[in-house]
Amino acid sequence: MSRDTGRACLVVLLLVASEGAVSSVFSPFLKDAGLGFSDIGLVIAIYAFVSLCVRIPGSLLYSRWDRTWIMRVSLVLMAASVAGYALSPSSHWVSISRTAHGLANGLATTVNFANFMALAARDRQRGRAMGAFAASQSGGRALGNFLGGVLADRIGFSGAFAIAALFPLLAAIMLPSSKHLPEIRVPATRVERPRVRFRLRERLRQIGNLGVVTQTVLGFCINFLYELISSYFPLYALASGLSLTSIGTMKGLNSACGIITRPFTGELTRFLGYDVITNAGILLGASLIALMPSFHDFWPLTLILIAAGVTRGAVSVTNGLAMIEATERQPEKRATAAAVYKTGQDLGNIVGPVVGGVLITYVGLPGMLRFAPWLVIGVYIALVVMTRAYRRPTGEAPAPTIDQTG
Repeated sequence: MSRDTGRACLVVLLLVASEGAVSSVFSPFLKDAGLGFSDIGLVIAIYAFVSLCVRIPGSLLYSRWDRTWIMRVSLVLMAASVAGYALSPSSHWVSISRTAHGLANGLATTVNFANFMALAARDRQRGRAMGAFAASQSGGRALGNFLGGVLADRIGFSGAFAIAALFPLLAAIMLPSSKHLPEIRVPATRVERPRVRFRLRERLRQIGNLGVVTQTVLGFCINFLYELISSYFPLYALASGLSLTSIGTMKGLNSACGIITRPFTGELTRFLGYDVITNAGILLGASLIALMPSFHDFWPLTLILIAAGVTRGAVSVTNGLAMIEATERQPEKRATAAAVYKTGQDLGNIVGPVVGGVLITYVGLPGMLRFAPWLVIGVYIALVVMTRAYRRPTGEAPAPTIDQTG
């Protein structure tokens, strides 16, 4: 794995650490402010909705502006918005900070993932590179979840948010230089102003790539499942009598499992393939979340979260590797593919909290945790059936196999 690929991994670790610190205490913070479950779901979803809206525009900026400059601006905005949670005097100001946070996250993660795909595409050890990138996400989330819970217990919500705002600033310092990123080849005929709309339509046609669509919907399913944990498990744990420190520790262990699982999954795909790992991971992950309301003590819930972290780590790696393979023959469209892929993840982040909040009003928090995961299983089964039905009649040549050997 190259040095620049490693720096892209470090950037995502710091980004996710900030996000983890915020997410581990955000729903208790909103509950403490007097919001109901439905309102909590909506405020949480603002972040993912705004991130979704800037994905495609961010992919257009990627090929037009300096990529390092875009990242630095978005990271500074992210730091300011996270710090804004600590200074927000009302729920309206929290919503404004949440909107700015989502905008900055959408730009930063789209551009950084596109940079990573470009760097990994020329790396012979792609499986290990993807495993390292995914492990960085797990490591950042583990660090952030643990710090968020501990800091909120020790110095309050405002102090936790203020410290979480430092991570994006550190990421801005660690960015790889644009000089070291692969050159983007853009045909000269596309500089004419009247062709801008046509160009956007051409880029959006990337969605028609079956591999991109499949991995995008899978990313939706993964994020739907685990956004339920991120958004509502802290409230369930608090209702069970656990402290914020315990909650942060449990969520930290959940994320830390991916540090161990994800690097090995890239190699494991050589023997089992993507489908076996993905199918088993999705089914097991949903079952674990549905099992959660049967327990109320620290250790049983911790074991469930650890097992859920292992499954998420494995499925995330196969999802990312398949996405890189899906864009193998269209390197000039990686930014658009990254935007489409991240859009699917954002939709999972939006739908998860909103559907969860609505279900809670009808069946309660434990009932929601039991029922919602099976909605995802239904979507995933439909995806598998549709993919197998359309894959053969297309007559397309199979995508090239990723060389994961050293």
